[in-house]
Amino acid sequence: RAVVVGVADAEFDQRPVAFVSSADFVPDRWAEALRLLLPPYLRPVRYFTWPEEVDREAAKPSLVFFEAKASEAVSSG
Repeated sequence: RAVVVGVADAEFDQRPVAFVSSADFVPDRWAEALRLLLPPYLRPVRYFTWPEEVDREAAKPSLVFFEAKASEAVSSG
């Protein structure tokens, strides 16, 4: 399971980042798999593990929460 949201980007206005919920999550593997499936502008530029405070089984996670979390993570490095 994954949620993809946009974060601010000076060059492209927004870029996608992904939060992934998977027991065997390895960012490089996800990046490589998506490289084969998606054009560059649709591929996430960063991958994060699913936040512990979000229920992994929630039917529809809050995109507002994930957008804020992504902005915070990207701005902190």
